[in-house]
Amino acid sequence: MFNSLRSLELSKTEWKIKIHVTRTWNSFATNHELIGMNMILLDIEDYHIHAFVIAEACASIGSSIFEGNMYIIENFVTRRAIGYLRPVTSDMCIILNEKSSVTPVPLELGLISRHKFEITELGDVYSIIRNLAPDQLPLYALDIVGVMLDIGDVKLEDSTTTPRTYVYFNLYDGRNMTRVVSSGEIVHTLLPIFVGEFQTNPIVILSSMKPHFHKGVLQLSSTSASKAYINLSYSASNQIVAVVYPDVWQQIRDILVEGRTYIIVNVRVSNATGDFRPVPNPRIVMLTNSTTISPHVPDTEMIPFHRFNYKTLPELDELVWGNGHIIHHTFSIGLSSCVFQTCCIWD
Repeated sequence: MFNSLRSLELSKTEWKIKIHVTRTWNSFATNHELIGMNMILLDIEDYHIHAFVIAEACASIGSSIFEGNMYIIENFVTRRAIGYLRPVTSDMCIILNEKSSVTPVPLELGLISRHKFEITELGDVYSIIRNLAPDQLPLYALDIVGVMLDIGDVKLEDSTTTPRTYVYFNLYDGRNMTRVVSSGEIVHTLLPIFVGEFQTNPIVILSSMKPHFHKGVLQLSSTSASKAYINLSYSASNQIVAVVYPDVWQQIRDILVEGRTYIIVNVRVSNATGDFRPVPNPRIVMLTNSTTISPHVPDTEMIPFHRFNYKTLPELDELVWGNGHIIHHTFSIGLSSCVFQTCCIWD
C-alpha cells in the first residue's frame, strides 16, 4: 500500500510512495560545494512535489536515482516548502537522508505521466511581478510554452569565476511575446534547435523560469532548476520502429529504459506494414536473439529526447480519403507528448 503525495503531512516519517522522477538537478554553494540533489516527483494521482536529497546521502541514494525512472521511496522527512522560485506549487517538500530507502521499479507505461507542467500564459507574467519590489523574487518559478523566434547566437560569458554559455530568443504564444535568456545546462538541451534547420519555428516548454524586469523590460531567465522540453519535427529517416518478440524481450527488458541512449548491433530490417503506423518510415528493425544492446553515454552531438511529425489542424482535411473512410495516419497536435490516432467517419 502506497501513500499518495497529496496525503503527505508533517506528523510522521513512515511514508511509502511510488513515484516517477520527472526532473533532477543539483544545488551548489558559492564555493561550488554540493549542497544536495533536487527532484520533482509525480505519482499516479498526477500530483507532483519537490524532493531534496541531502549532500550526505547523495553518494548512497542520489547516485542510484535517474530522471525518467520509477521508484519506491520509504522513510523520508516531510517539511513545509519554503523560499522563493519554488519549482512546483505544492506546500510540502520531501527530504531524503541516509536512512531513506529508494528502490527502482520497472516502468509502468501509462500508469504515471512522464511530465506535469503548471503552465503560465505569457500574458499573465507581467501581472505576477509588477507589484514585487525590485529585489523581490516571486514565490513560484514559472512553466511557460511558446514558439521560439529571433534566436540569437550561443555565446560564452567568461567574466565570472565559472564561464557559462547563454542565448537570447523571443517566446511567442500566439498573443504575447516575451524575451527569454537561457544559460547553463538548458542551453545544451536546446542545441538541436540551434544547430538544426527547420521548416517551422520550434515549440518549447520551459520549466522553472524566473520572471523579472531587466532595464525596464520584462524578461524570463533560466534557473538551476530550469529544463527545456522540445517538440521537434524530424525527417522520417531519423526515426524508426523497433520490433521485439516476446522471447527476446524477456532477455533485454531489464536493459532498455525509455529516454536512455544505446548502441544496438545485429538487427534485421524489414518493410513496415499495416495501418496507423507510429512513424512514417517505410522500414522497421527487428531485434533477434543475436542482437546485442549496450548502454551508451551520448556524445556532445546530442540525440534529442523526442521526435514528432506534426500535422496542423487545417491539414487534417487533406488526410480524409472520402466519405465513410478511415484516416490511416498518426499525428501529433500542439505540445502533447502523446500520439493521437484518428479516425473520421463521414455520414
